[in-house]
Order: sequence, then structure tokens, then C-alpha cells
Amino acid sequence: MGKFFSHIRHYLRWYILLTLIIFSILLWLVILDEERSDFLTFAMLDVGQGDALFIESPTGTQVVIDGGPNKALMKEIVKVMPWYDRHIDMLIVTNPDQDHFSGFIPLLSRYKTDVIISPGTISSNPAYEVLDNEITKRKIPKITALRGQKIDLGGGAYLEILFPDR
Repeated sequence: MGKFFSHIRHYLRWYILLTLIIFSILLWLVILDEERSDFLTFAMLDVGQGDALFIESPTGTQVVIDGGPNKALMKEIVKVMPWYDRHIDMLIVTNPDQDHFSGFIPLLSRYKTDVIISPGTISSNPAYEVLDNEITKRKIPKITALRGQKIDLGGGAYLEILFPDR
């Protein structure tokens, strides 16, 4: 009887291993089959009062402009980004009012971000200090936007800074 159960355990291990391998292959096929279009994606995210814009260039560069006033950005970003993608190339804060930046605070804890662009203005709002601390803690480069600056997103897509002029 012990030999019988030994054979069962042996086959069960192989069955579990084969199931995990098949699942992994299927998962990678789904991820690799994701269609990237040759078009620019632009989405206005519903974050209540305030703005949040999502841009993805034809080459996959992702930019979020403003984060809204609260955690609503976290619910909206999953509608435009794949569930497995936890990387945003650039966040842009257009001004230091809370309805433009506050949504970035929880976003930074979940998504790796390469660079932050800000207007260089300072806010006395304590939440802005929390954002600055998160940026510093995560060692994200912060660039001050300059009038006329052009940012190449790839695939023929560019962002041009129209304001500020100082």
C-alpha cells in the first residue's frame, strides 16, 4: 500500500509542475501578445475636481499629467494601463495646488517613476511637502519645466512646455 501512495505522490508532483509550467506559458503569451498600436493614446481620467491626463506614445512611453486631489487616480490609472505594468516614465505637476498633485502621493508607492517635471513653484500646502518627501525618498529626478522645452516621447510624439516662462 505504501508503494501505491508513493507512486500517487510522484505523479501528483509532476501534474502540479506541468500545470504551473502551462500556466506560466499562457501568462507570458498574454503579456507578449498585448497589442501596441502605432497611435498616441490620450485619456482624460475622471478624478473628480482637478485634472489627470494619461498619455502613451506609439513607442510605449507613459506620462501622467496632474494627479487630481485625492486617491481617485489609483482607481482610474488601472483603466488605461495593463494590470502588470507598474512603471510610469514621467509625472508632470502643472502647479502646486492640491487638486493637481495630491493623487501622485499614493501613485508613487505603487508605480516606479523615472522622472518628475514640475513648474518650480513652491507651495505652503503640507501635502506638497509629503509629495516632495516621497520624490526624495524614492530618488526620482525632479526637473523644472521651462518655456519652449520639448520632450521626445518617441514615435513622433512630443510634449512642448508652453508655460512657465521662468
